[in-house]
Amino acid sequence: MAQGDTRALWSSPDALVLKCLTLLLTPVLPVHPRCEHIKGHQGGKKSVQRIHQMLRQPNNRFVCRTDIKGYYARINKQTLYSQGQSHVHHPILLNLVWQFLHYSVEDGGTFHTPEFGIARSSSLSPLLAAFHLYEVDAHFAQQTNLDYSRYMDDFFIIANTRWQLRRAVRKLNQFFDQFGFHQHPDKTFIGPTRKGTDWMGYRLTDKGVQSVAPRALTNHLTRLRRLYEQTRHLTARQQQVRVAGYVGRWQVWSVCIQMPAPICRPHPPRTC
Repeated sequence: MAQGDTRALWSSPDALVLKCLTLLLTPVLPVHPRCEHIKGHQGGKKSVQRIHQMLRQPNNRFVCRTDIKGYYARINKQTLYSQGQSHVHHPILLNLVWQFLHYSVEDGGTFHTPEFGIARSSSLSPLLAAFHLYEVDAHFAQQTNLDYSRYMDDFFIIANTRWQLRRAVRKLNQFFDQFGFHQHPDKTFIGPTRKGTDWMGYRLTDKGVQSVAPRALTNHLTRLRRLYEQTRHLTARQQQVRVAGYVGRWQVWSVCIQMPAPICRPHPPRTC
């Protein structure tokens, strides 16, 4: 258990098989270039840099930033397996995919197979999550009046006019209904770019990236406090090295582009 969520843990032989299965399926299952969490598809920082440039263009005045509520937990196993059958024809690979989708969970001595959803904690999960919504990615990527990005279950759509954005949101909701998904009410913003929204840990407006997003900064400070607590048993010097290393890595991540707002820079603990 972690923060109230149940996590599936794979044995080392299972993890090895899933890694090999991922390597075999990667060249077979289509993943759209606009799905950016897959290796070789830009990644988070490149996505932010590209969207930064798009938002600074004067005609891009409206944005939809949304998230699928419980994406992994709501994936329809049969739908995903049927999609895979269209591209994977080797019976052994299909059987392994079937076993992965219909994994069993033991809780207090009771075994059951979840009706919906796939496990998150495996190398295969991000690939299947990207492949599952290829139809959605392909549709929006073809719309010349929109700029579209997806990162796992996060969506970012930029439009020139309010009417274009409304039509795009309506179509996106139709796709969600088709796949059995819903927008996350707390992670959805639809409106003018000047009001600002978050993407990949950054705050963006019609001027582009403005700062690290408040939620990302809060998470950073929370992890920093936990690191202080976890390293209390170390010497002052060892604690300083651990904390400074974490802060340094976070600052490297946070400097995506030159931002007008200063970044909060927590200091490592003082030594006596």
